[in-house]
Amino acid sequence: MGTWATPFTDEDVSRLEALMAEPLPASRAADVLYDLVGDDTLFDAIVSAVEHDPDGDVRPLVAITLDEWTNWMHPESFARAAKASPAIRVVPFDDGCWERLKTIAGGYEGVDLASIVGAPLVPDTIEGAKATFSALWTDERDVPELEVAKTRVPGVYAVRVADGEISRVEILYGVIAGADPRLADELAASLFPAEIPAPTVGR
Repeated sequence: MGTWATPFTDEDVSRLEALMAEPLPASRAADVLYDLVGDDTLFDAIVSAVEHDPDGDVRPLVAITLDEWTNWMHPESFARAAKASPAIRVVPFDDGCWERLKTIAGGYEGVDLASIVGAPLVPDTIEGAKATFSALWTDERDVPELEVAKTRVPGVYAVRVADGEISRVEILYGVIAGADPRLADELAASLFPAEIPAPTVGR
């Protein structure tokens, strides 16, 4: 996956906020997003959306990309990766931009991705996400115990294995990425409810 444009500056984030304030038709999304949120996976999804319904609103697809960047990567890791890219030259983020991008990523819970791009590669279910993650293990007998939770972003699931490691599964293309370890506790607290202690039996 390649990324060639990210909204690091206050001006760029403001432009993106304005774009995301109204429906964004698939047919014009690539042109208006190219120098703001330039990402191979996002643009592949936009192509699928254009083929499915050129007038369909692709803002949830943008939210999926922003979610990956802001909720699953630490700002320092993201800036370091961006600095290594010859296409991205603006680092670090202007003050407050990271938090604003997180906000833009929200607000699309419950959107059916199939209505935007047609059938995704992976069934949009807990079972689909679990099966996709489990496919990482070549020997099915060694697949660890998994907890799977649907996130608030369309088509994105969280998977936690027994050692506490958390990964992100996107059902659109079956993309799996590990969470930044520095965010594991925060993600676990928000995505996996604490276990309820067993009741104490009185004597």
